[in-house]
Amino acid sequence: MISRAVWRLSALAAAALTATVVFNERSAPDQHEHQAFSQLLDDTRALDQDMARHALEARFQLVSNYDQLTKDDLDVRAIHDGSPVEVPTFVRAGERRAIAQALSRYAALARERQRLLEDFKSKNALLKNSISYFPSLAAGASKQTRDPVLVAHINELRALTLNVALRSGPQLLLAQSQEISALSGQAAAHEDDKARHGIELTLAHARTIAASKADTDGVLTRILELPIGAAREDAQRLYSKAYARAATEARYCGLFVAAMAFALLGLVTHIGLRLRRAAIELGKSNE
Repeated sequence: MISRAVWRLSALAAAALTATVVFNERSAPDQHEHQAFSQLLDDTRALDQDMARHALEARFQLVSNYDQLTKDDLDVRAIHDGSPVEVPTFVRAGERRAIAQALSRYAALARERQRLLEDFKSKNALLKNSISYFPSLAAGASKQTRDPVLVAHINELRALTLNVALRSGPQLLLAQSQEISALSGQAAAHEDDKARHGIELTLAHARTIAASKADTDGVLTRILELPIGAAREDAQRLYSKAYARAATEARYCGLFVAAMAFALLGLVTHIGLRLRRAAIELGKSNE
């Protein structure tokens, strides 16, 4: 009878301890999920930095093509258009909703960035094309005409337009526009058709450079000013807070499990000893 009572107490203690351990395991952060999600956020941050850098390199012609931007685009689509991002299971429902909202904002901004990047590539390609042709067209137009006034205007337009391609400024654009108007008026009255055609091509590319430069820089500015980093950092901050909360709770729960185990062990030992003493006393009384 005594051994049966001790066995029941032991079974009860073991059941309580097992339930506490199971609860602790379910609420503790899963390190595999944590590492996978953290790696995803780190990869996204690195990709955002690469895209901004590659767009600037393309704008200032430090690279000859858009291969890097195309690769970045594929990497972004692999992250956002593939399987949905799984927030780790140890994150609570309220925390999960907040993180999901931040990730949704980031995904929407990433899609807007992709749209702007496609616009940037088309405008920048037009700008690069005109810049590559303009100097030789201007030099050819200067050789084709014998009018020293026209030659002076062409040379001035070439200097102003190349300055516009390198830097911005309303006064610079105004000076180029005025030179375009002056040269256009004089070229229209030129008798040599071949020389006039060369000047008109030079003027067309000068206008394209001015317009494309403004458009390209405007799109690039919009790309760089997108609050995509803030949305990503919001998701990172919310997740870090949830992970810290879960890790703290798991640590305290572990301490509680250890304390409960020692307490239950002590209780069972104490009750067992008391029952044994009572049995001894009962035996003596019976004798």
